[in-house]
Amino acid sequence: MSTKFQGVCHLFESKKYKLYPQFLCLYKIITLTIIYFITGKLSLLVSQENNIVTIVYFIPEGFALAAMLIYGRAIWGGVLIGQFLLGLDAGVMPLPAICIAAVNSAESIIGVLLFKHFELNKSLKQLKDIAGLMLIISLVLQPISALFGNLVLVFSSVSDWQAYLKNVFSWWFGNTMGQVLFTPFLLLLYSNFKKLQIKDIVIHILFFSLLSYLILITFPIKSLAILMTITMPLVVSIALHKNIILAYTATIIISITSLYAVYIESGVFTYGESLYNLIDLNFFILAHVFLVLIVGTLFNEKKESEEKLKSMAIYDYLTGLPNRNLLKERLHHVIAMAHRHKTVSAICFVDVDGFKEVNDIFGHNIGDSVLKIVVQRISGFIREEDSLIRLGGDEFLIILEGVDTNEGIAHSLTRISSAVNEAIRVEGNTIHVSLSIGVAICPSDGDTVVDLMNLSDGAMYIAKEKGKNCFVFHE
Repeated sequence: MSTKFQGVCHLFESKKYKLYPQFLCLYKIITLTIIYFITGKLSLLVSQENNIVTIVYFIPEGFALAAMLIYGRAIWGGVLIGQFLLGLDAGVMPLPAICIAAVNSAESIIGVLLFKHFELNKSLKQLKDIAGLMLIISLVLQPISALFGNLVLVFSSVSDWQAYLKNVFSWWFGNTMGQVLFTPFLLLLYSNFKKLQIKDIVIHILFFSLLSYLILITFPIKSLAILMTITMPLVVSIALHKNIILAYTATIIISITSLYAVYIESGVFTYGESLYNLIDLNFFILAHVFLVLIVGTLFNEKKESEEKLKSMAIYDYLTGLPNRNLLKERLHHVIAMAHRHKTVSAICFVDVDGFKEVNDIFGHNIGDSVLKIVVQRISGFIREEDSLIRLGGDEFLIILEGVDTNEGIAHSLTRISSAVNEAIRVEGNTIHVSLSIGVAICPSDGDTVVDLMNLSDGAMYIAKEKGKNCFVFHE
């Protein structure tokens, strides 16, 4: 291949990879624009005046904030274009339509900045993440959007000052509901998508679609208390026994069905001219959202704490190795294999020579770093079926399973010792340590946990007496 041709290919490839992120960003902007416009049309469809202000939950706001939290504020153009097209479609003139679109875009950008400023996690794993998101939406983003958006409508003669406060409330309430309902759901869905099973999702969608249709449309229950008594225990139970995503999916189904009930003027949420029916609808949904998020998150936090405590009980906090609590289990396994399959294993008691001096001279922080490096070097020379356990301090146990001869054991231990003997450099300090190793063979030397530990420990002390930096087999 000629040098000139190679240069052309290199130029083409560099432009290709340079342009790819731009095309990907454009694709996300276009997708967000389409979703924003379609979901906006659906929300405004049930609006009393069918204009740009609605007290019904405004779905596109939830999608917009979630998308920007996931993909970054670079896709704000999707909000701008989607809201602009929505305004034009609702009969708003181009200038006020673009101004309102700019307000909504700025609101989403502010949301992303505040989310990062308060160090909230978009996976919403902790209650503080959910509380922070809800406060940002209800106390910052939507007040800004409602106040400035309605000012645009007043100054462009789409609305008037007499309706300003009513429109501000409707805008704030509808947009807040849209974000409170859909933003957490989309963030949780994005963070946990790989853990979900399609079968579970389909079953829950079908069940709650049928249940919602029956109680809200076919045989409409007119008491909110009775409705909540039927639906809330179900979603809470799913949050506790399944997962928060399935519970939230159920809440979304109930919300969409409720919105449909409003649209067809059927069931408890007949729209008519009553503002209070719509407020009841929003609070009915809001109660489900908060309950699912709070119960589900608290349960997940409890579960993670229990798993962490369980892990801390059996694994060493510094090295991540199994600790003494797993020692008996591993040794019982080795003994059982020896009796059942006639296998031979080496129990190697390891002490790090010179580690106390390292702590005394350089301090415990450097000592911890040295210990981690020693563990890494030992781990590099043991097989997957072998075990490395930290007994405490600078003492470890290596279990070499299924070994054939003492020569094979000696070869493995020689390689481990040679690796550990190499100089360790930590924070500009050069440190040398070595290993004293005592070896007991299971089952020939012993076939109980106590015998194997005592014999290998005794052999290790003999290695110390011989001058350290060596290994000794029990005789």
